[in-house]
Amino acid sequence: MPPQTVRKRTAALLLALSLAAFAALCVLQHAPMADLLVYRAEGAAVAHGTDLYGFTVTRWRLPATYPPFAAILFVPAAWLPLPALKAAFLAGNALLLAALIALSARLAGRTVSRPLLGTATALFLRLVPHEGARDLRLPWWQQPLASPYPLLGPALVAAAALRAAQPVLSSARISSASTIR
Repeated sequence: MPPQTVRKRTAALLLALSLAAFAALCVLQHAPMADLLVYRAEGAAVAHGTDLYGFTVTRWRLPATYPPFAAILFVPAAWLPLPALKAAFLAGNALLLAALIALSARLAGRTVSRPLLGTATALFLRLVPHEGARDLRLPWWQQPLASPYPLLGPALVAAAALRAAQPVLSSARISSASTIR
């Protein structure tokens, strides 16, 4: 087997093992995924035509704070069983992280091979930043379960920078990328 094939398979295996170990830890520790529960509740409120801002969810009594347009985007979250939704959320955050790594490398004038990208994603998955209120600060292993916005914003800005002909982003590109948040 060619060395490149071995590296690709090894990287894919590392990423799969990392995600499987992470999923097992989440199940064993009963990870709450509070942000996801808020998204799901907002989607359910839209789907059922109930008050979008008249409720709180989770043991922290988190309110819905997103605009109605965002709540419309969360409707599919209300349709999935919670375990499937949690798995999809984690996979989505892993994909966002991989995209951010690849885009950052391209901005630096480098290319990242798939094996390296898979390995970097598996390693950096544990380092996704999230800072909540004092009672919502997450242990290191729950960082990728938090909101996708710490990954989505930089990934959109990096993508906008790559699309620009010059290395300096225009304020319009930055504001349009950050408006998602």
